[in-house]
Amino acid sequence: MKTKALAALLALTITAASADEWTGQDKTQHAIGGFAIGSLTTAFTKSKTAGCLAGSAVGLVKELSDSRSD
Repeated sequence: MKTKALAALLALTITAASADEWTGQDKTQHAIGGFAIGSLTTAFTKSKTAGCLAGSAVGLVKELSDSRSD
């Protein structure tokens, strides 16, 4: 059930991604990348906390990198 809810949320995020700059294509790519890294980390470590932290860290680093290049 959680997987279906997460997939639905991801689909809604992708659908709404072109609404404005804040939710543009770049943000969608960050979300998908963070989700992928978090999922893989969780699968390998068997720790939801580690997966969440890894996915969040990747997104945070990318956002900081983007903000410095603007």
